[in-house]
Amino acid sequence: MVEWPGASGAKYAYWAYELPEVPDQAAIGSYIFARREADGQWVPIFFGHGDLATLGEGVHALWTGLRAKGATHVHTHRNARVRSRVAEEADLLAAHPQAFTPQGCNPLPNLDDDEQEAGPEAATDADARSRNAET
Repeated sequence: MVEWPGASGAKYAYWAYELPEVPDQAAIGSYIFARREADGQWVPIFFGHGDLATLGEGVHALWTGLRAKGATHVHTHRNARVRSRVAEEADLLAAHPQAFTPQGCNPLPNLDDDEQEAGPEAATDADARSRNAET
């Protein structure tokens, strides 16, 4: 088992499979394509969620790009609750921004022009201001 820390402080436990091996399970859950460094550290390349049976070579839409960026393993865990998976992915991406392009394969979030100039932390601040204004 590998624990991935989120920006919230939560830790998410995943099973690790060395590519090209992928889990032989028809299940819904979260997954991480990662590279294992020589010192044993994990570097995330892509965070995703959905059908775990679609992670194999020639099946996952990003397979070629993931391997080109050095993916050596896929980490998975089951979770049928979509809201929980979406929140977990956001938490992990906030803690591991290297998974965003160009270093990783997760697309950058769409930001307003002002937020793009200020950087991703401005989007978080703007989201918080928007939520506070609604309450």
